[in-house]
Amino acid sequence: MGPRRETQARLDADPAYRAQRERAHEAERTARHAAEKAARSEEEKEQKGESYRNDPLFMYLWNRSFGLPGTARASWHDGSTAGWRG
Repeated sequence: MGPRRETQARLDADPAYRAQRERAHEAERTARHAAEKAARSEEEKEQKGESYRNDPLFMYLWNRSFGLPGTARASWHDGSTAGWRG
């Protein structure tokens, strides 16, 4: 048995090492799941957002942050424009 195998055998016998290794594996699974979920979300955003991006009025209001909390940029004109369409 070589030095690496001996060291690995000692580590595998250590409950603290095994617990830490399991936590590391769980963190890898969580990160992989999050990356997959983010990719699916991005695809869905592209598919569902196309009709909004193609609407000039929506994009005008969106770019001016109309109706978003904490923004004072929306003007009376934006509100009347939104009411006109809506």
